[in-house]
Amino acid sequence: MSTKRVKEILAAHADALVMEGTTSPPLEDLPDRIEEAEALMEIAERTQQALQPIPPPPVFRARLHDGLRMAARLQQAYSLSGARHEPAWGWLIGAAALGSAAGVIAIVLRSRAQAHKTTSHLQN
Repeated sequence: MSTKRVKEILAAHADALVMEGTTSPPLEDLPDRIEEAEALMEIAERTQQALQPIPPPPVFRARLHDGLRMAARLQQAYSLSGARHEPAWGWLIGAAALGSAAGVIAIVLRSRAQAHKTTSHLQN
């Protein structure tokens, strides 16, 4: 039997344990009755029996409920105030364009000053 087929059978068994709570392994699907698969299915059954859900205490549920309601109110108030979570991309792009323009102007002014110096120096 291929390893892939054994994995499929074990996955089906695990799904049956989780969904249905059954503990009867589909060993009839294993023609060779692989010992390793049987051991893994037994471990899965023991784990499923040991891990029983525990309901949360009423105090925890009440505190969780109140906390979630408060968080919802804060989020709603924050969204109504017009505040944004994302950065103001327009301002960032504008600042970058302004900085670039200032750099270009500085280069042009410097090159004109250099050209003016050179021409005045040649005339003297």
